[in-house]
Amino acid sequence: MLDASRWESYWPSGSEVIGRLEQARAAERLGERDRALQGYQFVVDAWRHADPELEPYVAEARQAIVELTRER
Repeated sequence: MLDASRWESYWPSGSEVIGRLEQARAAERLGERDRALQGYQFVVDAWRHADPELEPYVAEARQAIVELTRER
């Protein structure tokens, strides 16, 4: 089990964030709404203060969250 100090220092790698974005896209296509929302939220949280070149990915994730929550 991770203690709080180790968890607070965790920062996902770029490839992990892109991987989660791909998983969210796939989950959305498969109709797995909750799983997709979790993946998109991970991207938004991980790259909340990211460099400008990553903003399109964050914008995509934010838009997907809006659309998926509107469908409910």
